[in-house]
Amino acid sequence: MLVIRLSAMGDVAMTVPVLHSLMKKYPSLNLVVLTTYGYDPMFDNLPNVKVKHFDRHGGDKGLFGIFKVWWRLRSEYKFKYIADLHGVLRSRLLCFLFRLSSRAKIVHIDKGRKEKRELVSKGAKGLGKPLKNGFERYKQVFGEMGFQFPLDFHSIFDGKKIILETDFLNQLGGEKRNGEKWIGVAPFAGHKGKIYPLKQMGQLIDLLGQHEDYRIFLFGHGEGEKSVMHKWAKRNGENVRVMPPHTYLPDELRLMSKLDVMISMDSANMHLASLVDTKVVSIWGATHYYAGFLGWKQNEGNIVDIDLSCRPCSIFGNVHCHKKGDSAYECLHKITPEMIEEKIELAVSAS
Repeated sequence: MLVIRLSAMGDVAMTVPVLHSLMKKYPSLNLVVLTTYGYDPMFDNLPNVKVKHFDRHGGDKGLFGIFKVWWRLRSEYKFKYIADLHGVLRSRLLCFLFRLSSRAKIVHIDKGRKEKRELVSKGAKGLGKPLKNGFERYKQVFGEMGFQFPLDFHSIFDGKKIILETDFLNQLGGEKRNGEKWIGVAPFAGHKGKIYPLKQMGQLIDLLGQHEDYRIFLFGHGEGEKSVMHKWAKRNGENVRVMPPHTYLPDELRLMSKLDVMISMDSANMHLASLVDTKVVSIWGATHYYAGFLGWKQNEGNIVDIDLSCRPCSIFGNVHCHKKGDSAYECLHKITPEMIEEKIELAVSAS
């Protein structure tokens, strides 16, 4: 079976619980997952799975690139089933080529675009109930191909002892001390409508830094993000740590599995922490969990957001706020650091 899911890391991460559940029910199935470069570690512990890459910004760009990907896959595998979990022009064109050249059963995802447009136009209050979540939408694709299974997933590390490399651990302050709580903070996201204002995030870090039994780990990439996080860490001493340079996804996932709680935007880090069975306090602004993108088995009680009639104004957070001046992005600005700290304390005490 070919499984196609390209693009954003969070969307790809949401396939993992579904694929684990599928393989648990059908262990003799062989999967080829076509996805973006760098996401392989999420699939490392899946049996009978090969990961192939679609480089849409490089050699696989454009119509000719899609043809090349089709030719590579066709030359190496004979697919009986093709699950299009992306449902965009690129994946549909690729499936069209396979439809011309094979007898594979092909099913495309129903993304519920109409319902999502309605959610944005009416707002969460107007709609009144959550839409079908992404996990159920992925599962539905396999159901239409004849594969019926319960969603049964715990962690990508399920049953395995997780050991952090000594050098990596030393850079983060060493082993967990007795009674200490480890808290991850991922303050960034791909769109402004998802990012808690950095001034207020800095205030939250300062509040958490006052807890002697907390050790805070700041997750982020790129020089700009690192620069901001190092300023927060510098004024808070040894119990606030920034990820070491050149920290890669496997190390981040292992560390996330050791956390008592993760603080994240509506972003990939919420989903990565969910894959290792870590509790997430998630902060939502322009987007809303009603759209179906809350992390795997995350508790709605750990969501931090503000009830506004204009929320959500966007499914993905990529729409500029229509309000001006001090009212712009009030969905995020009105969330106080103390509100988030309270959720963290409750989550930590229950862990």
